Amino acid sequence: METAAGRLFADHGYPALAAAASAAPEQYRSAALAGRVLVATDSADRPVGFALTELIGRVQWLCELSVHPDHARRGVGASLVEAVADAARLGGASHVGLSTFRAVPFNAPFYARCGFAELPLERASPPLARRFQAEVPAGIDPDRRVLMLRPL
Repeated sequence: METAAGRLFADHGYPALAAAASAAPEQYRSAALAGRVLVATDSADRPVGFALTELIGRVQWLCELSVHPDHARRGVGASLVEAVADAARLGGASHVGLSTFRAVPFNAPFYARCGFAELPLERASPPLARRFQAEVPAGIDPDRRVLMLRPL
C-alpha cells in the first residue's frame, strides 16, 4: 500500500521518492503494537489505507498517511485524518501536526481542506522544528515542505 501510494510522487516531480523502498514490516508491526497505527478497510475488511502517528509533546504527529491509489478520492484519507484527530483529542493532545509537500495536490492542499494550517518554522517549538527538519527528504529543498497544525 505504501509503495503504491508513493509511486504517485513521480507524477509531481519527485521520482526518487516514488522509487524509494517502503519501511520494513517490523517497523509497522512495532508501531501497531504501540497503538500508533490506524487502518482503514474496505467492505471485505481488506486494508486500503493507514495512518501512522507519534506523540511529540502535546502534538499528535501524523508521520504518514497512505491510501492505496485504487481507493483514492473516496474519503478514505479524510476519514483517517478524522480518526487520528479523534484519538488525539481523547489522548489529551492539543493539536495534530505534520510536515508535507507544499505543492503536491494530495499533500498540503488536502490537509488544508482537513483543517490544518501552515505554522511558520520560526514559530514552531524546538521539538516540532527538529521533526520537520528530520522529515525533509535528502536532496529536497526544505522550502518545498510545509509544517502544518490542526487545533483540537
